[in-house]
Amino acid sequence: MTDLEVLKMPLKRFWLMNTSIERINAQNDIRRLTVAASAQHSESAAQTRDSLISEVGMVVFNKPVRDEEGLSNLKQMLF
Repeated sequence: MTDLEVLKMPLKRFWLMNTSIERINAQNDIRRLTVAASAQHSESAAQTRDSLISEVGMVVFNKPVRDEEGLSNLKQMLF
């Protein structure tokens, strides 16, 4: 963000973003602490690993399908 963009920002949004930075940092610190602490015990490590895998979720990539009918309708609207 440029300085000019920050100056144009409403004050409430600025302070909300400022507070969010601390919250995000705290969340990252908690995650690091949890991972480091779980490394001490194999059972805790397995639970933490399962929890992190659950957070990541499954990523699925679908090939986009061209909507020929919709495209045809849009072309008809132009003319």
